[in-house]
Amino acid sequence: MPKGFGHQEDDEPDDHGVQRGEERFARPGCPVRDHRTGTFDPADLHKLLPFTTDADVVFGSRTVQTFIWAGANMGLFLRWGNWFVAKLIEASFGTNYLSDVGCTFRVMRRDVVEDMLPRFRMTGSAFGLELLLRSVALRHPFVQVPVRYRARVGVSSVTGDRRTPSCWAWR
Repeated sequence: MPKGFGHQEDDEPDDHGVQRGEERFARPGCPVRDHRTGTFDPADLHKLLPFTTDADVVFGSRTVQTFIWAGANMGLFLRWGNWFVAKLIEASFGTNYLSDVGCTFRVMRRDVVEDMLPRFRMTGSAFGLELLLRSVALRHPFVQVPVRYRARVGVSSVTGDRRTPSCWAWR
């Protein structure tokens, strides 16, 4: 995708790019954020966009077995951990179906982003989870759609170390 679509600079960490991408997303002409790691297939955007007629937020889901490609960093611990946290959110907030709490492939209406931007408190790798929780807590209509999850280029700053996701629970 071209620069200006929430593009992440090569010298910035992934987590900073996610948050900066959401800020750029609120500007006209910047509807999506790309991901330089190659884990997502840009063609999957066509799966998410049709849902924007009925939902303000469309989250991708990397946890559907059919769409997890060979070599993708979605081992049993990560997959079931995402599912477990998703079910806690469902039960706590009475939401619709969730299976993944960490997918950065998403589409949101501009007014929803503008509503949430001043409320964000987290930075770094926990930002994506905060974005999901704020969407849920503010009752923005959302849906989650399975997307292809491919092998990553490079090492994840979050899931490359198994201790990092478990540390989020203590925040």
